[in-house]
Amino acid sequence: MKGLLLLVLVRFYSPAATAMQVDGYYLNANNDTIKTKIDLPHWLGKITVGMYTKLIVVDTSNTYSKQVFKPEDVKGYGFEYKGEHRDFVSKTFEGKSRFFELTRSGPAVKLYTIVESSGGGSYSYSVIKCIIEKPDSTYVWLAGDESGKKTKTKLKEFFPDPALQVKINASFNARENLEEDVNKLVDGLNGKGG
Repeated sequence: MKGLLLLVLVRFYSPAATAMQVDGYYLNANNDTIKTKIDLPHWLGKITVGMYTKLIVVDTSNTYSKQVFKPEDVKGYGFEYKGEHRDFVSKTFEGKSRFFELTRSGPAVKLYTIVESSGGGSYSYSVIKCIIEKPDSTYVWLAGDESGKKTKTKLKEFFPDPALQVKINASFNARENLEEDVNKLVDGLNGKGG
């Protein structure tokens, strides 16, 4: 009976746990854009953290074979998913090479995000990390599990302009608003409101 129940559960959840293929592209080492199908890790309709450590592309021209790329192998990739275009860039921050989602880009700064999972079992959780990078490649790493005070301190050290520090002080008060506050800050720096 337990075996039958396990089989039923596996059959019920298997389609949700499999990868799905979406139209996309990747940039090879020569900066050539290669259009392809991408195996998108999928669990009940959500983008997973597996997208930050590897890229699986499908050769649709011939054999439908799969090829796995690490962040060191390609410069980035992108795809369409649920009507949204998503771009990921191979970058090294904090000593780790991964694919970071490029969510904002402008003349003053770029914003990358990544979701990291911690813990295990019933104690697991995911935290968004936001990385703001200046054109000179200096960056500040902000984590959704840090206090607003720590986030403000990091940002004020990174952006010493007094007028900007007033804006920083008025925001970044709640962890759950980190992504929204960072988006507003980056848009303002890039001349897109704020």
